[in-house]
Amino acid sequence: MAVGDVCLFQIRAEEVIVHFPVQHAADFGTTPPLLSSRPDYNRRSLEALRVCAGECWPGDLFVMATDAFAAWFLHQVESGERPWQCLAGLTEDTFTALVTSLRQEGVMRNDDVTLVLGWAAD
Repeated sequence: MAVGDVCLFQIRAEEVIVHFPVQHAADFGTTPPLLSSRPDYNRRSLEALRVCAGECWPGDLFVMATDAFAAWFLHQVESGERPWQCLAGLTEDTFTALVTSLRQEGVMRNDDVTLVLGWAAD
């Protein structure tokens, strides 16, 4: 289930097979549905709730990222690039340098950024 500004990408055999919940880089906005302490806001967020189910195979890569990074990632995919290739082996320092560079180049919005990588095990 997706609520908030996090997107999930599943990569198999050098191809993105899932991008959830946003389907196109142009679909990112600045007000994602979030959970709030305000019940009226939560009603709107729950209406925007999205659900996805599927399967994973050994070796599948999962990329979970907040919206600013996810928008850049999906734009790269739509342009025929493989942005996941630069993510393997990232350290905290190289991740910070990557985010800083993308912001300075103007290709990623200056927003909070979180990235989680995971590989499906055998």
